[in-house]
Amino acid sequence: MIKNVLREELDRLQRMEKVYREKIAMLPKGSIQYKYINGRKYPYLFVREGKQVKSQYLKLDEKALSEFQFQIEQRRKYEKVLIDINKDYKIISKAIH
Repeated sequence: MIKNVLREELDRLQRMEKVYREKIAMLPKGSIQYKYINGRKYPYLFVREGKQVKSQYLKLDEKALSEFQFQIEQRRKYEKVLIDINKDYKIISKAIH
């Protein structure tokens, strides 16, 4: 009976992992940092590609920039949840076997 409950939990974790991976795939990577050029502040997106970090100027108004920042923060939250899901998955699989 306990194994059945653990298997159900394992299935639930697999479904959650799939959902979070799909959500993460739709959100932007990287972080927003600001460069000061001639006393003015310009937002740049920094993204790691392999060993290199690439920067890209974000030509967005304040509203769009705050929405973009929100999406990046959401991605980070989802990635943390995904790490917790994977930890629980490993623990439960060991308990079943």
